[in-house]
Amino acid sequence: MVNRYKYLLLKVVWLLCLLVPSTFLQAQTLLGVNWQPEVNKQIVADRVKSFSNSNVDLVIVPYPVADFVIESLEDAGIPFVVNSGFEFYTISHLDEQAAKVSSFVRNLHNDYASFQHFSGIILFNNSQSYRKQFQEIELSIVSNSGLADSLHFYNILNEELIEITSKQAIGTFAPFHKADEQAIHDFSNSIGTSHKYLFVSGNWLQQSFINFEHFQSALYNAESLEQAAIPLPLLPEETSPFHWYIFLLILLWLSLGANILINTTYKDTISRYFLSRRFFVDDILHYRERSSLSGFFLFIQHALFSGLVAYFMARVYISEEGIRALFEFAPYIAIFGSNYFSIFFITTLLIILLQIIALLWLYLPNPKLAHFNQALNIYTWIFHVDFILITALTVLFVADAPHFVMVAIAIVFVLIWFNSFNISALDTSKTLGDARNGYLIKTIGLHTILVMTGLVLLLIYNDWIEIFDLIIWI
Repeated sequence: MVNRYKYLLLKVVWLLCLLVPSTFLQAQTLLGVNWQPEVNKQIVADRVKSFSNSNVDLVIVPYPVADFVIESLEDAGIPFVVNSGFEFYTISHLDEQAAKVSSFVRNLHNDYASFQHFSGIILFNNSQSYRKQFQEIELSIVSNSGLADSLHFYNILNEELIEITSKQAIGTFAPFHKADEQAIHDFSNSIGTSHKYLFVSGNWLQQSFINFEHFQSALYNAESLEQAAIPLPLLPEETSPFHWYIFLLILLWLSLGANILINTTYKDTISRYFLSRRFFVDDILHYRERSSLSGFFLFIQHALFSGLVAYFMARVYISEEGIRALFEFAPYIAIFGSNYFSIFFITTLLIILLQIIALLWLYLPNPKLAHFNQALNIYTWIFHVDFILITALTVLFVADAPHFVMVAIAIVFVLIWFNSFNISALDTSKTLGDARNGYLIKTIGLHTILVMTGLVLLLIYNDWIEIFDLIIWI
């Protein structure tokens, strides 16, 4: 008898699946707009009308929101969510600012509670909300506000809109920057995903309506976003982008070739350093090898190679939001703006500074070094390995190779740089006799202590760990 009921139940479910349209069985995509409203009332009214005519289901606006903006959204019947603007919060920062955030939530609610289409608050943007400790503090703020049952609270993380209490992603943000043909294709392909909302920039949407005249009408005439018959423009022919790092790598190899042409003994000296280093060091210490040009070339080349390593690692592990977070915490290093090239440039400058310190550190305590270029040549010659390592790293980066291989090369590069000082200190100490041990303590010993102390301090002051974690994660 039980089996008979089971059979009938299965038949009913099967019939329902045939009767119910498939579009209702699938997750539907709704259109959302992340909007930075204009200050002109008429332009705002036109934008809201455009949103209404394009089947926009939800609008995100930044706090504070002008009254005429809210009134326009209310008249159009478009639900809106207010973004607090709290961005790049770490666990420690949230713990310190919890009372301030709680007060802000209550004030924000009081400002907009009277509006019928006020749907929620975005509490944090690109913050450590993926960590359990952060979530506990955040849930405490939501609970203490007394609004958990009457208002939705969200976070934005990794281009997703996440409901705080359920931890469910209810929407995704489309990373469209240009209103071009490729973006229209990407928009069309994004429709029908498992997310409920597909959020686009308000500026992007408006510019796309201008650039592609049938785009808005396709959205307006469709009953749902998934049914929109979006005319897809022809894609332009792909052109090879200019990769400045490849150009720089070629220049570095050309500088190596130029150095070989300028200095006739340079090529032989390279092989002597790696195959008969004892004789090479003796020539330097007895000042038989006097040219400092090759050492200066290597000094600059290593700094530029270091910048490339930092650039590649940043491109692999840090998103554009992570780059913005980095320069939010350290704005003074954004020499060329909040972009990856600033990381290359600031790393190059930092390595030049550290190399100058290292050379002075090797030279000044050693009375047997009569000329500064002796320290320069001994210290820099190992940097010839950079040409092989960074060429391999560049090829792997262009080929989108597994990240662990690139990291392994980067680690080898850093270890060689770190040990170049210690190796040079050992080499330059050979002529000191009884004073050798004291020199090694002042150089290798102190160098090791300072590096280890720096690492320990980074571990003790966990604020840096949290910032680094945030930059890498988002």
